[in-house]
Amino acid sequence: MIKLLWPKESLGAIALATVVVLFQPAGLSARDESHDNHNILDVIDTLAKTRESIAIPILSKIIRNPKYGDAARWRARYVRSSQFAPKAVVDIKLRLVQAIERDPELGEPQSAVVLIKLRNVTAKKISFSYTKLSDIFAPILAEERITKRSPPPIYRRFSSSLANDDAVHVSIAPGRAWTVHFNVDSAFPLDTIPYSNPALAVFVKLPGVHDVPQVSRGIVLAISHDLDDPFG
Repeated sequence: MIKLLWPKESLGAIALATVVVLFQPAGLSARDESHDNHNILDVIDTLAKTRESIAIPILSKIIRNPKYGDAARWRARYVRSSQFAPKAVVDIKLRLVQAIERDPELGEPQSAVVLIKLRNVTAKKISFSYTKLSDIFAPILAEERITKRSPPPIYRRFSSSLANDDAVHVSIAPGRAWTVHFNVDSAFPLDTIPYSNPALAVFVKLPGVHDVPQVSRGIVLAISHDLDDPFG
């Protein structure tokens, strides 16, 4: 295990991280979690403390490489978005509009609906277009809470729809907000959710606005009835 002894202001930590990422041990399997439990998690945490933009490509390389294991790749993804995304662009709020509930006749769970609110916190108008919500939102689902130290959650990737006549064009004036409803079932069919108390967060990447996705705080998708097995 590599000991990180540099102060958080030092670029020595970034130099070390670069060496670890570029010259990883040979023969590491795609699911070798021992690598997660040693130097790479320490490297990611140290990069988070530096707040230096040069850390972004290093974190991106960890995210893209399956040899680092799920835990390390999740931590790198969360750190990149929570520590290095431009926070002074949009303020992201999630609000539960409809809880997960059982249909009284069919006895099957009904999807949660979440209102996603983006508020422009800049002094200029923000404009972007999308065809599908997955072009701008990548949802994350976990048990109870979502942090960098959470067990690797379930998450969806951004899509890349080609511009067409069906695209939605959005402009948000300074200080104003834009809202959209998100049906959780569109990304996570309820009969496949492995959590008893699921929490949702979203990565947000607006075309022409974000180079690095922002990540929202998570909210619990409350179940409206007291069920022993809400997805049974």
